Order: sequence, then structure tokens, then C-alpha cells
Amino acid sequence: MGSSSPIINMDKPQESDIPVIGFIRLTSDEKDENKRSWARQCITSLVEERKIPPSFREGLISFICGLDESQLLEFNEGEIKVSIPALLYLKDFLSTLPKINLEGK
Repeated sequence: MGSSSPIINMDKPQESDIPVIGFIRLTSDEKDENKRSWARQCITSLVEERKIPPSFREGLISFICGLDESQLLEFNEGEIKVSIPALLYLKDFLSTLPKINLEGK
């Protein structure tokens, strides 16, 4: 039992590992706009599905846009050590939220 835990590394590929299709590279501003667009679409969808109260919409969009895509979360799931980008973890977490009762009943 003296061995270390297996590691699951879910790092995103390095930019140099991603093929450039048609010689198009996104500028930093374009990447930010893509992230903001995705965040708005994702959070709006969760509000419409009644998984997030509307009052949290703008705050969550700003929070997501502020996440550094290279930031990793590291934690153990049982005997397995997990390393996953924070943005991916948040996406997975948000997708599992149950519907909420907004009427206060």
C-alpha cells in the first residue's frame, strides 16, 4: 500500500499542440469574447431550465469570464488524484444542478 495514488491529468492541450486550421489564430480579445459568449449562453440556458435563479446570471457570467483557463484544480476522488482545469470542472458541476423552485413553495 505504500504506492502513490494514480493521477488523472485532464490538462487542456498546449496551444502549440492544437492544429491551426486555415492559418486562423484567435486574438486574446476574440478568445475573451468567445468565453463571454459561451458563459452567457450556458448561464442563460441554466436560468431558463430553472437550475439557477435569474439574480445570479450576471455574477456567474463575470465569474466564468474571470477564470484563467490554465488554472488547475487538484483533488482526490477516493484513491485517484484528479487534476482538471477549473473552467471544465465548473462546466461539469453546473451541468449537474437540479431544478430549483423559484416560487418559494
